[in-house]
Amino acid sequence: YAKKYDEEYLIEVGGLNIGKLSWSIFLDKEKYEIKINLQNKGFVSSLYKFKGEYKTLGEIKNNILYASSYEQKWKTRKKNSYIKISFKNNKLVKLKLIPEEVEYPRIEYLGMGSSNDPLTSFLKILLGEKKSKTIDGRRVYNMIANSKIEGGVKEKIEISIGEYVNIWTDHNRNDLKKIEFTKESGNKSFEMPSVIKIKFKQFVFKLTKI
Repeated sequence: YAKKYDEEYLIEVGGLNIGKLSWSIFLDKEKYEIKINLQNKGFVSSLYKFKGEYKTLGEIKNNILYASSYEQKWKTRKKNSYIKISFKNNKLVKLKLIPEEVEYPRIEYLGMGSSNDPLTSFLKILLGEKKSKTIDGRRVYNMIANSKIEGGVKEKIEISIGEYVNIWTDHNRNDLKKIEFTKESGNKSFEMPSVIKIKFKQFVFKLTKI
């Protein structure tokens, strides 16, 4: 029953190639693993260097994904950051941030139930779920999916971001607006997207499978 999916994506902003993303998903009857690595590339390398590593481990029970751990490493010339979230019995039990957050939390995140890391939430929607509560270490929000079939072949899915709450600050700013992705065949139960658009308030990241 084990299946492994590996894809690479070109990352563009405003038509400019800024890097490459590698995405790996492993699924079997009892567990799953997701890995994403991204790195700057091309002309932008001389202006802005970045490297990111993301990893999720989890269990599958009755065909439902339950996250166990999520790690995020992000590095630029000026900033290094690390986030680790641990889950147990479908609840968030530990959150580690480097550098440590100096603000006090505005919400009680420890013990938060029915929550997922961003990679698990996105995979759940790829597998057909319509809504997933998400925590990324700094924010809590819902991913809410709507889909439509285009031309009987392509399935376009739009994920809106709802009930957005910042953990460490009391402002209501939501820079992430929505995520759109396209699957080439709408009749498959699971397929890696061919195109992903991540829309922020002032710019759009476009990921194209290569």
